[in-house]
Amino acid sequence: GLAIPNREQLPSMTEKVSYAYDSYNGDYYGKQFLEQAKKFKDHTVNHANFVPFSAYYPVYNSMSNQQKEWYFYWRGELKKGNYINTDFSYVIVYVYELINGVGFDSPAEGFESMIAVWSAYKESFPKLNLYLPKWILGFALEHNMGFEFYTDERILPFLDVDFLYNMTLERNLKSKHLVLPVRIITSICDYNF
Repeated sequence: GLAIPNREQLPSMTEKVSYAYDSYNGDYYGKQFLEQAKKFKDHTVNHANFVPFSAYYPVYNSMSNQQKEWYFYWRGELKKGNYINTDFSYVIVYVYELINGVGFDSPAEGFESMIAVWSAYKESFPKLNLYLPKWILGFALEHNMGFEFYTDERILPFLDVDFLYNMTLERNLKSKHLVLPVRIITSICDYNF
């Protein structure tokens, strides 16, 4: 049989949590993702054949060499404005790069890149509507972008009011003036606008 380890041999809860997904610190199965993203930032491939890719946590290490070739070819096309068909997991790897500050010169450019990839692929992959609006808002807040970014009408309709309220409150707790989007104000007051 298999021996059960003593409690002292088990990692503590904090160790488990610190190993979990933490987008802004680049922890996708360790900090390797961020290091690899920086290394592959400008890597392109002139031509590659599509290779299906599906992973629970899609990262470079979960791709075969052929999948990496396709990813770098597809990403190169994406940056030229050519939104060619691909798999959901490739889109997520690209978004992970953006979340981690790789592949753009300014936060506004990163924000617009996230909006563009989401807009291009949300019909093919409706699951993107569950993740990307929250990730985009989180990106805007993490980069201390202006009010116009975290109240962008392209993402607001996809955000749960409670989530939006909590994220906005968290941001405003750090400032002297409370600034709330109209969508939040109308949801928490009984005044008929």
